[in-house]
Amino acid sequence: MSKTKEIDPILTKLMSPGAPFEVVEKTHSGRSLRVFSQSPESVCAIFNAARTHGDKEFIIHNDARITYTEFFRRADALSAWLVTEKELLKGQSVAINMKNCPEWMIAYVGIVQAGGVAVLINSRNDTESMMAALKDSDSVFVIADEKRLTKLRDAGCDLPALVSAPDSQFASDKNSTLFVSALNHTPMTTPVNLMQTDNASMLFTSGTTGRAKAAILSHLNVISSVMNTKMAMETIIHRLADQYDTAVEVIKEHMPPPCGLLIFPLFHVSGLTSVFLTNMTIGGKIVVMDRWDAKKALALVEKEKITALSGVPATHWDMLNAVKETDYDLSSLNSVSNGGQAATQNLLKNISETYPNAQLGAGYGMTETTGAVSQANGEAFMRAPQSAGLVLPMVDMKIIGDDGNETPLGEAGEICIRGATVMQGYYNRPEDTAKVMKDGWMHTGDVGYLDEESYLYIVDRKTDMIISGGENIYCAEIEQTLGQHEAIKEIAAFGVHDNRLGEKLIVALSLNMPTETEQLDTYAREKLADYKVPHAYIITDEFNYTATGKIEKHKLRKAFLDAEKN
Repeated sequence: MSKTKEIDPILTKLMSPGAPFEVVEKTHSGRSLRVFSQSPESVCAIFNAARTHGDKEFIIHNDARITYTEFFRRADALSAWLVTEKELLKGQSVAINMKNCPEWMIAYVGIVQAGGVAVLINSRNDTESMMAALKDSDSVFVIADEKRLTKLRDAGCDLPALVSAPDSQFASDKNSTLFVSALNHTPMTTPVNLMQTDNASMLFTSGTTGRAKAAILSHLNVISSVMNTKMAMETIIHRLADQYDTAVEVIKEHMPPPCGLLIFPLFHVSGLTSVFLTNMTIGGKIVVMDRWDAKKALALVEKEKITALSGVPATHWDMLNAVKETDYDLSSLNSVSNGGQAATQNLLKNISETYPNAQLGAGYGMTETTGAVSQANGEAFMRAPQSAGLVLPMVDMKIIGDDGNETPLGEAGEICIRGATVMQGYYNRPEDTAKVMKDGWMHTGDVGYLDEESYLYIVDRKTDMIISGGENIYCAEIEQTLGQHEAIKEIAAFGVHDNRLGEKLIVALSLNMPTETEQLDTYAREKLADYKVPHAYIITDEFNYTATGKIEKHKLRKAFLDAEKN
């Protein structure tokens, strides 16, 4: 049972009976869950509430400035077009395969309002993985930008598509429709009836085999995740009120309008819920970049008066290094949070010094839990900056040892989660679901421990995975893909610490014919997404093995680090 309410008096107040974030016990699908009492029936209630923001600016992208009214006009038209023109049925899967852009967000709302399940494709992935995602999710339609649709069509995808480029080469393709042409449709007069138990989205997460799996998120999952983040933002305001010994309403009156910089990809749960949907609920503004550029990001903070900045260590370091070159006004930032992987003490120190008006925060979560299950901001975070935050109030967490029993406080074991944000399962993969979902508990594969105050500390991962720049890279996938090269005899992939990326991917391999590392790198770039390409290749004559015949990667890692020191 979480002790967060006992630790944080602000949360106690926010979750008390009758308060905006009151937490109660409810039964869903035969399971008792801790949920917000004011959770609406579907994600569409979040959309409908956001309509009241009217002519406020919602999305800023290059020269485009889209208001809430205009955003929902387009989304409503798309919903009607999908239902009437494409005869989309409730529960059918519609894929989104685009880079971050306003059309992506319009597509998401349009699909969900139409009763569809929004399938979020990793737009950075290789074509084979994109095709597999469409097939595995049973997608009946795809909404894509021109670059991704070209890749899909070249690979044989014949699904009907909506393409976002206004001057697209697909204008004459009978199986493709221009995005803009769907935005003039008359809205539906009767909304699709949706409930908390209906599926809202599928997000892809990889397993130790490297094969992507579609995690099914229900409307309740998404709603609970958004409310978690919204509550965290509310605690920041309350702490400022305590700090200045004034009323919360006074702080809100003097705070600049909420504005977030979208750094996370929208196909990531952090981009979807923490930035996109949460800003929608509070009438915030979202600033979208075409590609990552630290100097441009800093300029946008100054120009748009961005208040919230969420990123991974790599993006934070990029901005911290860039700010030294030019003088920017960053005083609008009142919240800076880190995700993807743990921040070093050096990073936290630099963030505090560079953004003196901002409260720091961090958390831990995964796609299967619809985002964060632990979180801390401001004073609560600074009390334990090496932690992954406090276990969230509506989350049940336990740490189990190798014997399957709960470990004592302070003793590491596998982190297991139960709660309203835990996924419904992996789509069409009952065996994979059964491996991680046991008696209602999600077995994360991550190793950590809890202290007496319910702060969570991440120790290791049971799965053979590294996190580089906030992206999950599974070593098995790298080994399987590169291992197909005719010159490679054996291969082992592993990660080592990197100040900017958190971890970087290294591969060690033995060869059965003379081959230059440049040739291997060219092959890797042809077969893998950019972020999965190894940073270094080690050629070895032989490996050390365990008693069961597995390559001893810890020895490879040590040898690589020793060589770097020399």
